[in-house]
Amino acid sequence: MRRLNDYPAIAVAAALGAAVRLAFAEALEPTWVSTTTVNLVACLAAGLAIRWIADSERLRRVITAGLLGGLSTFATLTEDLRQLVASGDTGPLLLAFAAAVIGCPAVFLLARGRPGE
Repeated sequence: MRRLNDYPAIAVAAALGAAVRLAFAEALEPTWVSTTTVNLVACLAAGLAIRWIADSERLRRVITAGLLGGLSTFATLTEDLRQLVASGDTGPLLLAFAAAVIGCPAVFLLARGRPGE
């Protein structure tokens, strides 16, 4: 059973991740670029966290579910893709879609390494 006392730390980390995501959104235009960037960074960092923080389940959860959960965003990605479809801008649409479907899992798996490493 998960300890309830982890929840405040996860919530604070998620708020920090969301603030970092907002900073990316304000710094990078168009929005699909910032969304794609934060999702790739979050997947890479999640793989590294799982690989390197084996000793502390709590810290790993605070980083992955909290910080990186707040940083990454599937809902915004979905809206970005909808807008790209509506605009008929096929190049960015295919790039954002490929980054989400292929790139995010790929960087996660590369960063994570083989189980037991």
